[in-house]
Amino acid sequence: MERLNRPSELWERIRALDESNKRCCDCGSRHNVDWVSINLLCVVCIQCSGVHRSLGSHISKVRSLNMDDLHSNRELKYLLVNHLINRNVNSVYEARIPAGIKIRKDAQPADRARYIVDKYMHKKYVERTMQATLTNSQMANDKDIRDTEIEDLVRHIRAKSILGLQRSLAMSKHTLKDLCLHYGIRSPTLFQLSLEQFEATSSGTLVYYISEYLLLNGLLIDDQRAVGKTKLDVSPGALEYWTSRQNMYDTYANAMMQNNGETNGGSNGLARDRTKNGRMSNGLPRRANTQNDGKRRLYLDTQSSAFDNNRSSGPFSATSNKKRWSLASPTSILSIHKSLSRRDSHKKS
Repeated sequence: MERLNRPSELWERIRALDESNKRCCDCGSRHNVDWVSINLLCVVCIQCSGVHRSLGSHISKVRSLNMDDLHSNRELKYLLVNHLINRNVNSVYEARIPAGIKIRKDAQPADRARYIVDKYMHKKYVERTMQATLTNSQMANDKDIRDTEIEDLVRHIRAKSILGLQRSLAMSKHTLKDLCLHYGIRSPTLFQLSLEQFEATSSGTLVYYISEYLLLNGLLIDDQRAVGKTKLDVSPGALEYWTSRQNMYDTYANAMMQNNGETNGGSNGLARDRTKNGRMSNGLPRRANTQNDGKRRLYLDTQSSAFDNNRSSGPFSATSNKKRWSLASPTSILSIHKSLSRRDSHKKS
């Protein structure tokens, strides 16, 4: 993979990858389309990026192509320049969209927010064919549905198909974390299975982009200490990648403990209590400060405050219907980057 240093180089590669990348994935605007969702793999305009941020990073992890460091992570850069295609994302998340529903670039803020929430949080327009047979059967139960979803996931992992994985995750009734817990510690685990799928660059470097994509979307990483290094049957390159991600994502061992009620966490298992040594009570790092470099903020974003996948922190959630969503809110795009922050007319006491 050639070296891309300047943000404009990365952006030009993304634009050249597919014609659909020249427009916002959600509203079709051509203006300020320089924000990317690194887990959904789509590029959006500045207006839509603000709504994406309000969804929570468990749904959409938004980064700026101009202001964030997206070059230092080899796997992420590979995903962006080879697999970020707006047309593919819309083929999944707008598969069943009725005529006249998709917003335009001049959409009102409330309409824009409602559409994006329906599209990605509620998955209102996603095809449900994968579950059709089971959910319509009298014999169907949650275990059958999970087994079917895992089979579909494993098939696309082995095929090294990012588009297939995008469809699987969007169509799944369960989160990737739930599926990992249901799959259990079979050998190989879902994470170890993903490590078997990689690409070699022209320089001979191995890129574990399938693992990276799944980790960004909630895959549980195996704890090497729990597995035991003598039992690891992976290549040196895979082991190096594994080690580099070990403390950046939630582990299967931690998730099992949380799922069994051994930590005081939320309904999604992430503990909310923090300790004095800068780590959460489940052993995960604190959320990185926004002043840190992009690489650190990228990884630790998935380990920040606990999110409940059954609830939304967005502007239309039941838990936030008494709060007014404004440009001054913490989820607003103006609050994300220091360079865009409002200047207060008075000093805080």
